Amino acid sequence: MKKEKIKNIWHKYQKVLLLSFFFFLFCYGIKLFTYSYSLDTEAFMIYRESFLNSWLQLNRFSLVALKEIFAFIPFNIYVTNWITVFLFYLASVFTYFNFARVCSKIREPKKAFFFLAVIGSSPIFLEQFNFTLQSAEIAFFLLLFQIGIYFLQKYFEEHKKYYACLTILLLFICLGAYQSFAPLYIAEGIILLFINVTSEKIKSNKEIFNYIFHTILIFLLSFFLYFLVAKLLSNILNLNSNSYLSNQISWLHNPLKTSIFQIIKSIACIYFGGGYFVSRYVHFTFLNLFVLILGLKESLKYFKKKKYFLAILMLMILASPLIMTFLLGNHEPVRAQFTLPIVISLLLTYTWIDKKSFTILVTCFVIGQVLVMGALQYNDYIRFQNDKNMAAEIYEDVKEYLPNRKLIIVGAKDSDIEGKIKVRGEAMGISFFDHYGLSDRATTFMKTLGYPIEDAREYIHEATNLVKDLEAYPKENSILVNDQYVIVKLS
Repeated sequence: MKKEKIKNIWHKYQKVLLLSFFFFLFCYGIKLFTYSYSLDTEAFMIYRESFLNSWLQLNRFSLVALKEIFAFIPFNIYVTNWITVFLFYLASVFTYFNFARVCSKIREPKKAFFFLAVIGSSPIFLEQFNFTLQSAEIAFFLLLFQIGIYFLQKYFEEHKKYYACLTILLLFICLGAYQSFAPLYIAEGIILLFINVTSEKIKSNKEIFNYIFHTILIFLLSFFLYFLVAKLLSNILNLNSNSYLSNQISWLHNPLKTSIFQIIKSIACIYFGGGYFVSRYVHFTFLNLFVLILGLKESLKYFKKKKYFLAILMLMILASPLIMTFLLGNHEPVRAQFTLPIVISLLLTYTWIDKKSFTILVTCFVIGQVLVMGALQYNDYIRFQNDKNMAAEIYEDVKEYLPNRKLIIVGAKDSDIEGKIKVRGEAMGISFFDHYGLSDRATTFMKTLGYPIEDAREYIHEATNLVKDLEAYPKENSILVNDQYVIVKLS
């Protein structure tokens, strides 16, 4: 019976699965068939152990563990990108499966394709996976997370405690890889409650309370386990805490009105277009705004029917991509907003209108996302080539001075001298020689290219003062040479 059911599902969805798989390959085609890497990947390639230690300081012990397990495999950009896309595709299919198995409204091949297409063409996931040093691992943990959500559903269906234990274990592991899995768990928990109530699989108030209580309990136990292991590892390895995550909490560092303004700005960025998204992800925000309208319309429908609980749940689903923004009082990094494309995909297929005009409109939105993805990848590839050219020029100018001296590069200069890069992302398109106004990554990047240099990044501030009266590179007097250092002033 089970084999027959699987056979029927495969027969129904095989075309969608194959088509969507090649769609994923198409979306990431430039990354898959060209060679480039961006910020952080260059540091991992040169300072692997220190980078892993920095992850431990951020409590990303699962990420480190997976890196160490597969340490025998040489780090290869091409192989990593292909593994990433394949795992990401599997995780996306599993996400659809988790929702579709309890929601009959989205069990159509056309809806399945658009569900996968919206996620596969999401610039948010592209930004995340552009960090090649961890992309395959994050895709793997995303798949692991969705398996955990499946066990969560099985726990509520069969009331067997080992399913709850498996969910706790997998969520704990995923939190130890990337903290963004916490808001994703909350969002998918709300979505599944909404689906179960609308389909009347959960009817009474007692069943609703039981679902909410156990979902929260599983999260708290997972988080406690994550916190405990992180503390133990910090004590055992004598690791100092890293302020990277705490610095993002605006409530701790800024006035109340500043944090409130950041929240309002984030809402505008995510659903209405503004700030970061206006100049870079224009087509993406059109889809978000469109789905926001559909979601609000659905919520209003439940209010009119006096189904207030369902109306509130729908509003909570719409607000779920902002969970971390509310907690931080700050705009969450774009690459960490896993929740948003998944919520958009689910709401789009759930509120689907069976009209040709609707399908055409959504197709246009998806094509828009694909075009943005292509532009981001292409421009980042051009950025990489520009960076290589600038590195070659600088090395050619300083190589005669380098024996027994360390190279320091100060200031910042975008390698896109001709201004051809029009589309940039959060990190995509950002030069190693202009890392948010700094060139502190430049010498590390040059090392990854094989240039035989020694750097001294810790002396950048001191070196900046030494060359403050020099002109900017490539002027003749932009390089200072002394007994210890060769200092290149970019700006």
